Amino acid sequence: QTLTPGTEEWNYSLGLVDSVIRWLPSCKGIPIKDFLLAHAASKERHRHIRRAALISYLRIADAQETRDVLLHFLAGERCGVDPLSVYSHAAATYDQTPPEDEAKRRAIIAALMVAAAREDGKIGFVEVDRILSMRSDTYRRSGERLALLEHHSLEPPTRNLYTDADLKAALAESRRYWKHTSVNTNAALLQAHDFSGEHTPANAEKWGGALVTPSPEVIFAPRGVPAPKPALYRRSIRHWLLGIAGLGGLVAAFALWRNLRRKRGSA
Repeated sequence: QTLTPGTEEWNYSLGLVDSVIRWLPSCKGIPIKDFLLAHAASKERHRHIRRAALISYLRIADAQETRDVLLHFLAGERCGVDPLSVYSHAAATYDQTPPEDEAKRRAIIAALMVAAAREDGKIGFVEVDRILSMRSDTYRRSGERLALLEHHSLEPPTRNLYTDADLKAALAESRRYWKHTSVNTNAALLQAHDFSGEHTPANAEKWGGALVTPSPEVIFAPRGVPAPKPALYRRSIRHWLLGIAGLGGLVAAFALWRNLRRKRGSA
């Protein structure tokens, strides 16, 4: 029986197919990755089916597969998929991936950094920038991010409620950093990188540095103001301030000691 799009029967059947596709990753031992990837990339499939297939694929993909599919939809053919939805699915997959699977989490961040550099629209860039800034302080403080913020700040204002305010706040924050990090935004370098290998601290910085999972308070913080700093950033600032305070104490103690010696010598 052929169903007419938009009818109650059509919507009911579409919901069933959507649910089945989302359930497929629970089927252990069944090769479904090719099936899901084909449906996600097919322009003939309904957008809900494609979205469900992409979400399910990202759930079961390893680090290299995750990198490849995100590059395909964000830096390659895109296949008619809205990048904003891919950003959202990638962020959700990252947050649901356990920290022990650092390779997959790093592959997601690395792919989104490449996507941010290729994003030609202000709205899309601000959305992926917010996702990255909440999860990678190294990206947040990078010179590459500052350059992208400067570039998009020159574009005409948008009609989006938060985009321009978010961009202005992010740019002001990025300009205040004394020292900027450096991350990779080159798709070719990302494609050649093996995330299953060991990462030294210096090498890890290129792919996002120390990664964190944002709290709900960070994710749902008010828009149009600088996003809350990741916990890792706050700890580093606290340690820096404590170090400065400790150094000041040592300098004061040394000055007092020299003053006492001078007084004794003149006595």
